[in-house]
Amino acid sequence: MGEFMEKGKISIIIPVFNTVRYLSQCLESILRQSYPNFEIRIIDDNSTDGTSQLCDEWERKDSHIRVIHKENHGVSVARNRGITETDGEYFLFVDGDDAIHPDMLKTLLKVIEEQKADLAVCGFREWKGEPLQKLALEETEKCKNSGLTIKTADKDSYVKNYLLNGYTRCWSVLYRRETLGKARFPEGISIGEDMLFLVDTLKYMKKAVILDFAGYYYRLNEAGAMQRAFRPSYMDQILCWQKAEEILTPAYPECREKIQSIQIVSAMLTAGKLAALAGKERRAQTMYVKQCRNDVKKLWKIKAVRRLLDRGYRVKTALFRYFPRLYLALYHIWKKG
Repeated sequence: MGEFMEKGKISIIIPVFNTVRYLSQCLESILRQSYPNFEIRIIDDNSTDGTSQLCDEWERKDSHIRVIHKENHGVSVARNRGITETDGEYFLFVDGDDAIHPDMLKTLLKVIEEQKADLAVCGFREWKGEPLQKLALEETEKCKNSGLTIKTADKDSYVKNYLLNGYTRCWSVLYRRETLGKARFPEGISIGEDMLFLVDTLKYMKKAVILDFAGYYYRLNEAGAMQRAFRPSYMDQILCWQKAEEILTPAYPECREKIQSIQIVSAMLTAGKLAALAGKERRAQTMYVKQCRNDVKKLWKIKAVRRLLDRGYRVKTALFRYFPRLYLALYHIWKKG
């Protein structure tokens, strides 16, 4: 174990923007790691709520931490900056309002080295701010009682069984820099950038490992991007999967319909955001409603794509396709009820 503990410096990249309420809890969870060989790079995206000052306080308190202040250009630019400003043999991303299990680094590093993999993915728990010690103890006991399940996947299996089945998050993943250090986040996209970064890693990766260990705590934050009311940038949710189709289908033509079915789901999720707006606000966004509907109508014509949707989405999509105003009104009433 002593030899293992000296292997592999891990760079932890934390992009932050106005997370003053949560950042200390995030950093405390990292500094309690049972694996000691790590560095923390906080990329402050020009915060305005006191986060910048808090970052500097933490940098003075702990030698693991270095802070980089930059102009506000979004999370993708911040993460890319973090990749270039760190030098660990491995790197991972943690969002500034989240936290991690005290054994997360040790567990992922042990598995990625034993399996000679390029990336290791652990599970996560949605977190509302409960005591981290209690959550960590529960997960540790679960692993002791039932053991740690580890699955391996080559590139093709990873794409078909994981990336296109919900494993689209860039956090809760340990990356081997030697093979994946050239991958980058697409700048200018604010939703779906995680998935496109993982698509970019496919140029370099050969093997992934997936663990059932829930080592990451994802805070359910009302101010988070996925919880906000509709804004034009939310259309990126559709755009990112259109880009994924362009990139992936030359190598995986058998996955085209699967990706297109995800595009329908993305359009319907975006329509749901539009439906949540008040009537006057929604009418002001008519062009985006039309775009969502056009995307749905185009893909709905493909029988194989329709079959891949579950029954609920088939019903909702059909209603939105034929009666968009009625669908949005009914959805608005249901959400507000």
